[in-house]
Amino acid sequence: MGIEDITGGLGARFGTAANGLGIGFGKGGLSLSANFNQRKQQALKKSNSNSPLKEMFRETWDTGFVDHFFPADIDMEHFIRFERIERVRQKESGNEDTTTLQNIVLPLPSNLNPQYSANYKDQEMGIAGALASGTIETGQAKAAFDAAKKAATGGLQDFANYISGGSEIDATTKADLNQLAASGVTIGAAGAVGALAGGPIGALIGATVGGAGTAAQGLMSRFNKTLNSHLAVLFDGVGFRTFQFSYRFIPRSPDEAETLKQIIFQFKQAMYPSLPADNKFLFTYPDEFLISFAPTLQTSMFKFKRSVLKDMQVNYNGDGVPRFFDDGNPVVIDISMTFQEVEIVTKEDFKSPEDSM
Repeated sequence: MGIEDITGGLGARFGTAANGLGIGFGKGGLSLSANFNQRKQQALKKSNSNSPLKEMFRETWDTGFVDHFFPADIDMEHFIRFERIERVRQKESGNEDTTTLQNIVLPLPSNLNPQYSANYKDQEMGIAGALASGTIETGQAKAAFDAAKKAATGGLQDFANYISGGSEIDATTKADLNQLAASGVTIGAAGAVGALAGGPIGALIGATVGGAGTAAQGLMSRFNKTLNSHLAVLFDGVGFRTFQFSYRFIPRSPDEAETLKQIIFQFKQAMYPSLPADNKFLFTYPDEFLISFAPTLQTSMFKFKRSVLKDMQVNYNGDGVPRFFDDGNPVVIDISMTFQEVEIVTKEDFKSPEDSM
């Protein structure tokens, strides 16, 4: 294989024409150089690193160059990108303008564990809810409400007959019921319906009628009966997914330490809102992130929705011993970041095993 073959192969890998890529061999090993147009040169100057690896990311995304990446010899096939974006709506009825502020590329974090969850809740349906959902038949519900109406006219005795299931009521209970009735205690239609209906309707009626509902509940307990609340499990939507990424960064040179310093700065700055000088009453929303894996991993991993950085912890003394480069940058830094998506995941987001969240 000749030098032309090597140049052409690397040029294709880097997205650069063969005549635009130069290769040199010296005591320091392999060196690369390339000719870029004016736009690319300006984008390249934005970074604090002049590593030729920057060209590897050229045209990988519509947004162009990566502004910061760590380490300098990052694995080209296994990385994660954080595109910091700003969304601005100029007018209430107008479209949003999205601007890419930074592109940051880091190695895959040590933990990649997306969590998929759906929310459910236990709900007391009561007779009305059970009837509406089809859990009980219309005839059963009608019998219960008819008994409540009959109890309202006949008082405690008829209500006791219903809840006892037609069994003979003992003399002591009859005497107690007669004594309660003589003292003016009645259930009434609202109390009987509230006691039997259960669920939100029964609770509302019971709260309204007060003592009548309490008397009905007391009678049921006397016959060792309690209300079937017709408990159901109801789907209650889905929450927003969160992702926590943890890193231990060990820069190998002052240049890499400076790059890491810039990356941490970008993440921290993106977390917080802006408070314009001309309006101290309203915050401007923090920036968001579009997170994605290397193209070689996209069909094997999962996708992210628009996200915000909720939490970031930085330990500048990662190995427990204060160690610094001559310029003062730490030698070991631990970083933990928690991102939360701002859009919910639905079934439509799972198009195929190769294209899903």
